[in-house]
Amino acid sequence: MPAPATLVTLTQAKAQINSTLPPGDPADTELQDMLDEAEAIILDKVKGASGQAVNWVDPTTAPGNITAAIKLQFTHLYALRGDERDVDPEDFEKRLHLLLAHFITPAVA
Repeated sequence: MPAPATLVTLTQAKAQINSTLPPGDPADTELQDMLDEAEAIILDKVKGASGQAVNWVDPTTAPGNITAAIKLQFTHLYALRGDERDVDPEDFEKRLHLLLAHFITPAVA
């Protein structure tokens, strides 16, 4: 289980998917789990962003590209939870790469 998300709040994530569920709704647990996973995925992709990530402690300290990427990843996880709509995986990966390119250190093979 990933650590609880801190860079995007559940309220922000719910707004991202246009959720009208009230705070404390039983479905919030599943949404929070998806948000935690989304943040862990993005932070793993940037691998600490050359040490910058230690300074990202909440939505106000994280770069906009990072919070946007977390929201995009969250939306992707939400869309692919078992009742898929039309989702283009190539478009998703391109959008994610554009948001994170600045933070990813190229690997040498």
